[in-house]
Amino acid sequence: MKILPPRAVRGLGLCLAAGAALAAAPLAPQTLRALKARQPERAATALVQARQRLPELGFRPGASLSIRNAVTTPEGRTVVRYDQTWQGIRVWGAGGIGHVEADGSARLLASGLLADAAPAGSPVLTQEQAEKAALGQLRLKGQPMAPRTSLVVFPTALTGGLRVKWDAQAGRFVTDRDWSILSRPGADPYVWAYEVNVGTWNAADGITDALLVVDARTGAILRKDDNLRRQAAPAPAKGTGRGQYCGPVSLDTAKAEDGTYTLRDLGRGSQPNPYFQMYEGKDLTGMFTMWEAHDGGDPGNYEVWGLNRFYEGNATNEWGDGLGFQGHPHEGDANGQTAAVDAQFGLAQTWDLLKNVFGRDGIDGKGTTPFAQVHIREQGTGLPFDNAFWSHWIYGMFFGDGTYFEDRALRNADGTVRVIPGNPGGCMSLTEVDVTAHELAHGLTWETAAFSYGGESGGLNEGASDIMGQLVEAYAGRPAGADATIPEGGDWLVGSKVRPAGALRSMIRPSSDGLSADNWYEGLDWLDVHYNSGPLNRWFYYLSQGAPASASHPGHSAYLPGGMQGIGMDKAGRIWFKALTEHLGAQDTYHTAAAGVVTAATELYGAGSAEVTAVKRAFTAVNVQVEGEPLLTRVTFPVIREGGFLGRNPGSLMSRTTIVPLGVSLRPVAQVLNNADTRVAWKAGGSPAAVNNPLGTDPSAYGRINADGTWTAPYKLGWFILTASSVAEPGQYAQGFALTVNLDTDDDAEQDAVDMGSTAISYWMPYSLKPSHSPYGGPWVEDMDADFFQTAIRTAWGLPQSQK
Repeated sequence: MKILPPRAVRGLGLCLAAGAALAAAPLAPQTLRALKARQPERAATALVQARQRLPELGFRPGASLSIRNAVTTPEGRTVVRYDQTWQGIRVWGAGGIGHVEADGSARLLASGLLADAAPAGSPVLTQEQAEKAALGQLRLKGQPMAPRTSLVVFPTALTGGLRVKWDAQAGRFVTDRDWSILSRPGADPYVWAYEVNVGTWNAADGITDALLVVDARTGAILRKDDNLRRQAAPAPAKGTGRGQYCGPVSLDTAKAEDGTYTLRDLGRGSQPNPYFQMYEGKDLTGMFTMWEAHDGGDPGNYEVWGLNRFYEGNATNEWGDGLGFQGHPHEGDANGQTAAVDAQFGLAQTWDLLKNVFGRDGIDGKGTTPFAQVHIREQGTGLPFDNAFWSHWIYGMFFGDGTYFEDRALRNADGTVRVIPGNPGGCMSLTEVDVTAHELAHGLTWETAAFSYGGESGGLNEGASDIMGQLVEAYAGRPAGADATIPEGGDWLVGSKVRPAGALRSMIRPSSDGLSADNWYEGLDWLDVHYNSGPLNRWFYYLSQGAPASASHPGHSAYLPGGMQGIGMDKAGRIWFKALTEHLGAQDTYHTAAAGVVTAATELYGAGSAEVTAVKRAFTAVNVQVEGEPLLTRVTFPVIREGGFLGRNPGSLMSRTTIVPLGVSLRPVAQVLNNADTRVAWKAGGSPAAVNNPLGTDPSAYGRINADGTWTAPYKLGWFILTASSVAEPGQYAQGFALTVNLDTDDDAEQDAVDMGSTAISYWMPYSLKPSHSPYGGPWVEDMDADFFQTAIRTAWGLPQSQK
């Protein structure tokens, strides 16, 4: 798969016409309005010019671009997001960015374009068949909304993907079977496929926002993503609110004809909320907060599905009591309003930051109305839960009440009583201002960089939300009249107030939670996206506040031991926002994103400026290499017997996982770059947030590093980490994975080719003859088991993997 090199793109760009070296100052309002009025024309002209350049960039006839969206910045730059197409059909995950300056000059940033994207064969399935396959994969209980389906060209390098989830009973992160797709990609680099987006909001399934990619030739599920990002005419009025976190605040509300008030902000959000417009037939504008009512005749019954209700009919225009939520049935009274006050406050502060500092009309730049819903309960149990999330389908945020409360005796529908235990390590209402901003920022990212939600790009997605949360937290404490700048402030902790036992995450020292990474390393993309966001969070802390030179400070960086000076919240925030909205794209990694951020800083403050230098040094402090800086020692991703991989496509996590039999002894290999000393030290184990990590239990759980340098795999099914560190620079390391499988399916205490017979007999039967017949330990034998078996046995015997 030919991807245009970032270096050709991130610097001057692929210029279609000469552009300004630096971003200009904000234009006069009248001039800016004139440019915005011509935005469609300017975007269309840039599109024509960009298409004309494609042949020069190596694109074949049939390749083209289409406009996904366009936004004009206060400086007069129109930022055009392109989707790449083939014969008019979108290429999944591929796109570019166009810049049209105020003077009309244009350029194309093409780092996300795929020059060789042309699908093999032709579609076989109909759209209806693809939707049936997707719905079958989801196993929904209720009626979904009508799927949004489109034919796409899919790069098979993006097939599947392993997801992890926390298993409280096992005490570790394990493979999330619901959202992992272990499909074996075909040999063709691009195939025809259907993208099927499925949404629900019903009693049986709760809130679902799922995206599935279905092979249009075979019906195989190639990819499955969870799009939930976990967190008479009325007149404007001014009310007062008492939040648990924001305290007494002034609230913009709406006054109805009967003289009562609704928690609805008519001054923020000029375009209707798309969900309510499409599915409820209501043109609701102006940000609002609702609550999930749990009616059913029994206030103690937590299993009744919630009803969506507005906070309305308030005669005093005073909201909330400032106290923590007391539980059902208080969702709609003054105590229940408290969480709504905090959510509405966070919505308003985020909206104002975007508008007053960055000149953006809402998260999409068009004024579309988002909303919040509080007192959401966990689907299936009906219990409070420790989470919040954003759904782009619904264009809203949803907040749980948390599990931090005293034990409660609740009455079941049949009259019996049950005790719901409190959780001293849980959260209170998840409506603190930085958490609210975090969730709303997922919508901003969706509309701009649209980082894929997995691997390093998923970490950038979560980090972008944490950064916005910190900016909004600081902005909410600004002095009166200082709306155009971001002051210093914030505690650099994510959700510091919602969880009494400690913040959700730290941006100063992410690893303090025992799960997040402080720095980039090869293998970072194996972590859950909330934990591999750590390096971006720490980078922003360094850029804004500086890196301490003292080794005893929790923010000290071993990669920049002398420390650095920060440039402050306002400048750091402007650099990141410009990069996010104008330079970064869906498949960016830490290194390509760093190049885009350097470009954004250069446009704002000039090449060689102190700000650009600070951006580069801050990335060095989290071990991210940037162009023009001294080369860093690098350790390659550890492997065992080159070629012993299941995946065949570069970029796939499976392509970098060695499949090995239980208990086998093999010699791992790694390579040290940019250092004359190429010695490597090996360790069994690695990041605690990685899949199947035993979290510091008996080291033998990872297998054993032997005196001769070999590694003996454990007698346990699962994914096991190996860490290779540079002897010369121990801070430079890489982590790789081996998947152990059971090849002794006939119970003769030997793992040999004969065992394949048992696996073959059980292939695709409803139930295995014995659980051991699935090398991976699944409930039945499937394609992956056959692949695991063959790959593992060839790895153990040292046979070429191409021999099938």
